[in-house]
Amino acid sequence: MAKIMSRLLVSVFGLMVLLSFCLNVCESLDCSVVNIESLVPCGPFVAGSDNKPTRRCCSGAQAWESYSVEDVCRCYKESPSRLLFKLNPKQMNALRIECGLSDHFANIVSCLFS
Repeated sequence: MAKIMSRLLVSVFGLMVLLSFCLNVCESLDCSVVNIESLVPCGPFVAGSDNKPTRRCCSGAQAWESYSVEDVCRCYKESPSRLLFKLNPKQMNALRIECGLSDHFANIVSCLFS
């Protein structure tokens, strides 16, 4: 019984060490994985030259929802030139409404302009 308890304790300790390591290393994605460019089809809408976003634009914006707020925000702020246009807070909020995106997208937008 003592041997089983000892092995269990070692296993639990090992999992705790692994989890601790992963929390420090795995918490954010490499920006090459975060597809900031999926918003490229939204350029005309975000710039204000189109009145409605295209389906491709909405699909691209929806792709951002698959990443954490922190990852999209950090990766965009590190390399805003990955998009060929400047983000406009008013149009980005309108994009959320027009494309029927979730509150997660709204949180991304808030982070981008904070």
